[in-house]
Amino acid sequence: MAFVLLQQSPEDLKALVERYLPLPPKLLKTLEAYLQARTLQEAASRLNVHPNTLRYRLKRMEALLGPLSHPETLARVHLALRARELLLG
Repeated sequence: MAFVLLQQSPEDLKALVERYLPLPPKLLKTLEAYLQARTLQEAASRLNVHPNTLRYRLKRMEALLGPLSHPETLARVHLALRARELLLG
C-alpha cells in the first residue's frame, strides 16, 4: 500500500485525506487510538476518557465515515491515515 501511495502527488494525497478523513482533530486522535487499541476499554484508557465518551465519539465518526465494522470503511480510513502520515512527513 505504501508503494501505491508514494506514487501519488501531494495534491492527490491531500484530496484522499480530505475525502476520507473529514474529522476534527479530537475525533482524528480518537480514531487513531481506537484503531491501535485491542479493545474499547484500552482505547478509552489511552485517551483518558470514559468508555461511554469513546462510544459517543465513535458514533459521531461513523456518521461521517460509515460503519467502522465494515471492511470497506476500514480500508478507506486506513489508506487515508497512511496518506496523512506521508503528507506530515
